[in-house]
Amino acid sequence: MSTTVPRKIWPELAIFGAGIISALASVPFDLDPWFIASVFACIFAGLSAVVTAIIGMRGRTVQIGAIIAGAVAVAFGAVWMALHWNQPEIFSPAFIGYLGGGVLLSGILNLVFGPRRT
Repeated sequence: MSTTVPRKIWPELAIFGAGIISALASVPFDLDPWFIASVFACIFAGLSAVVTAIIGMRGRTVQIGAIIAGAVAVAFGAVWMALHWNQPEIFSPAFIGYLGGGVLLSGILNLVFGPRRT
């Protein structure tokens, strides 16, 4: 039976809040790339908070695996978006990239802010 306390998701909430503030700040300046990056930060932080509940209590090996799997999923999603940019797809495989961003961010934040294991 594990007595480890789950990691609080304050880093994800901080990134989510900064993304919202950044998105709102970009509107008066009409900076679309800034706005899009802010929205991606919010999406990744929200998904990361959910994924952290799953992998947060796992060992470092699982978290490093999550970083690798998330990076591969982000790369796949980015390539798919680039190759199928103007095609109308309701359920695009590019969504794998969004999920990968959350998994990647969760793995990184768990390594940085997670409990120190001996």
